[in-house]
Amino acid sequence: MLTRIITALIGIPLVLGVAWLGGPYLLAFLAFLSLLMGREMEAMWDRLGITPSPEITRWGGLLFLVATYFDKGSGVLAFLVLYALARETLRGRRPLRHGGAALLTVLYTGGLLWWIYALHAGMGRNAVFTLLLIVWSTDTAAYFLGTGWGKTPLCPSISPKKTREGALAGLAAGTVAGSLGGVHLLSLGPGAAVVGAAAVSLAAQTGDLVESAIKREAEMKDSGNLLPGHGGLLDRFDSLLFAAPVAYHFLSLWM
Repeated sequence: MLTRIITALIGIPLVLGVAWLGGPYLLAFLAFLSLLMGREMEAMWDRLGITPSPEITRWGGLLFLVATYFDKGSGVLAFLVLYALARETLRGRRPLRHGGAALLTVLYTGGLLWWIYALHAGMGRNAVFTLLLIVWSTDTAAYFLGTGWGKTPLCPSISPKKTREGALAGLAAGTVAGSLGGVHLLSLGPGAAVVGAAAVSLAAQTGDLVESAIKREAEMKDSGNLLPGHGGLLDRFDSLLFAAPVAYHFLSLWM
């Protein structure tokens, strides 16, 4: 637990600082995350006997993020689809199995991370701060209250330790924290703030469950060991990957 807390004390100011700066600093940070997440996904695919193109799994998400910044994302994505499928076909392998895995990695990392940058660029740093507030409150409450008082399994076939009590606690904490952030940081009405915070909190927990399902399929406890006490980057950012697009599209309707 001490290691987990120390890692959080180092990581949280870093993330907040990059979110404050925004612009190319945030883009570079997200691109670097995508590169490292791609390597973690590559390890998971390997456990499943799938070996997608390493140049796509490692660099595709980064390339997509940078290209999207210059409004060239659709062109780069089309190129990656053509390259991934053609590469595996010409090598006499299954293009859907290996090429599809490479493209899913690009979309899961770079494609979903992009919405954090889009949120900052479109709605400002306070929108990203509110997103982080919801996700971190959700994760923290679900973990501690679920561990201490949770008894009813949420999805035992995916993650035996997650409980319904923890999920409800996470939803409550994320909704309350996000509502306060929405009202005071984004000037949303109370009703919109509550609905938006609840939607983002639910998306965050869904992202956590999806990554748990991926790890269960790959028979891995953690996606990596880069973050002491937390596992890999996907273990730490899985909730944000799903929460960011929901936050962006919800706020685009209200701001």
